[in-house]
Amino acid sequence: MRLLKDPFQAQVTGAVVEDFINSIIRGLSETDPEMIEAVRKLKKAGFKLGVLTNNWRSERAGRLIFKEVELFDKVVESCVVGVRKPEEAIYQHTLQTLGVEAEEAVFLDDIASNLKPASRMGISTIKVNDVTSALGELQTMLEVDLGVTAGTSRIRRGMEIDEARLERYLAEKLNISGE
Repeated sequence: MRLLKDPFQAQVTGAVVEDFINSIIRGLSETDPEMIEAVRKLKKAGFKLGVLTNNWRSERAGRLIFKEVELFDKVVESCVVGVRKPEEAIYQHTLQTLGVEAEEAVFLDDIASNLKPASRMGISTIKVNDVTSALGELQTMLEVDLGVTAGTSRIRRGMEIDEARLERYLAEKLNISGE
């Protein structure tokens, strides 16, 4: 067996890097269906909705933002306003853009350090460890039904249970009929 001094050096090519970047761009443009459904419900309930993102622009891809962004009333992108999370100025700008006071706002983020300045300003915050839990917390906070049941989680796409097979299994093993 022949060992290379740096095994990664031989494998990293321009095509590999380009594929990696394209994967990141695709990932940034995909949204969680459960979150988008909640956004639609909040919009229908009359809430003002905004996106606050530390975003950048790419010469090739333009701005990197998800497809359903039109569901929101306002979009605040760091690459446009010139400040970024966790700088307090971007939260203040977002509040002004939405026309709401800090006490009227809820900010969700998956990075704890981005939540701290918002909380200090009086904005309610939710740490997004997983979408279902975060939406459950938001549902409770806003007293709006977002279709989330506390303590449950959504089944990932491709991991759904085949109901017909489950019914046959239960009927066979537990003598339970689906009728």
